[in-house]
Amino acid sequence: MTTKIDFTMQELLASGAHFGHVREKYNPKMKEFIFGLREGVHLIDLEKTVKNLSKALEYIASQKEQGKNILFVCTKSGISSMVRELAIELDMPFVTYRWPGGMLTNFETLKKQIKKFNDLDLLTQNEEKWSKMTKKEKSSVNKEIEKLTRNFEGVKKLTKVPDNVFIIDTINEKTAITEARKMKIPVIAIVDTNSDPGMIDFPIPANDDAKKGLELILGEVRKVLS
Repeated sequence: MTTKIDFTMQELLASGAHFGHVREKYNPKMKEFIFGLREGVHLIDLEKTVKNLSKALEYIASQKEQGKNILFVCTKSGISSMVRELAIELDMPFVTYRWPGGMLTNFETLKKQIKKFNDLDLLTQNEEKWSKMTKKEKSSVNKEIEKLTRNFEGVKKLTKVPDNVFIIDTINEKTAITEARKMKIPVIAIVDTNSDPGMIDFPIPANDDAKKGLELILGEVRKVLS
C-alpha cells in the first residue's frame, strides 16, 4: 500500500525542502538522497523525499492502528513551537524545550519527576491546602511548576517509554537518537545532508531548517494520525 501525499512536488520545491547544507558539512552517508551540488550547496532529491515520506506514513498509520504512540522531539528555535502545537493537537508526547538526559534509558528517574510535577499541579488545585500556604511557599511551588513545565510538559502523561520517536533535527537531537537506539525504539526522522541516515529506521530526506517544507511534511503526519 502506498500512502497518497496531498502536496505537489512543485509545492515541496517552492518550500525549499531540497536545500541541504554547504559541501563542508556533507555527510557521505547521505549520498543516495543527493540530487546534485549547486554553488557549494548540496541539493536533496525530492522524489526520494516523497518516496521515503510515504514509507514513513505507512508505518505511522500501522502504529496508530495498534494504539501506539510517537514522541515528537524538536528543540530547535523557530521550529519547536510548530512541533509542540502538532503534538498537543494529536495528543502525543513531545520534547521541545531541552532533551532530559536519560529520558529513555533511565525512565524510572523521569517518572519521579513526572510524579512531582503532577503532585504539585494537584496541590495548586486543592483550594483547602493552597489557601493555608504562605505567600512564600506558593511562590516557591509556582517557580518549581514553571521549571517542570518547561522540561516535562509534553511527557507528563507518559507511564512507560514511548513506542516510537519522531526527530526533526538529527544533529541537535543526537542524544535522543542514541537513547532510542539503545532501547530499540524505532526512530522516524527528517534527515538533512549533514545527517547519518543509518541511525534512523525511517529517514525522510529534507531540509530540516525550511519551515514551510516541514509544515508540508508534518501536515501529512497530522493527516495520518488524526
